Amino acid sequence: MKIGELKHRLARGRGANGYPAELRAAAVAYAGARKAEGATQAMVSEELGVSDASLLSWGAPRRKGGLTPVKLVTSHEPAGELLVECGPIRIRGLDVSGVAELLRRLG
Repeated sequence: MKIGELKHRLARGRGANGYPAELRAAAVAYAGARKAEGATQAMVSEELGVSDASLLSWGAPRRKGGLTPVKLVTSHEPAGELLVECGPIRIRGLDVSGVAELLRRLG
């Protein structure tokens, strides 16, 4: 897609479901080429007429769902005193499994 057409389509605005994927991909490709020429993110965003945040998010890898995988590591001994606060409730002196058991019983 030529830059004139890209700018024109971006200027028309997004639809009910946002900008089409092909348009976002074209904008990201254009941004990559311009950055290789030495243009800044702000310059490219201004040229295209979109915000920096939009352009950055379009180039970010997409994940299904909104959760980030984590790895839990358990330990029998807390590294120090464990203090859990949830609003006005304060739990002190229990390890992680003890806090989990207490919350399970209270829930």
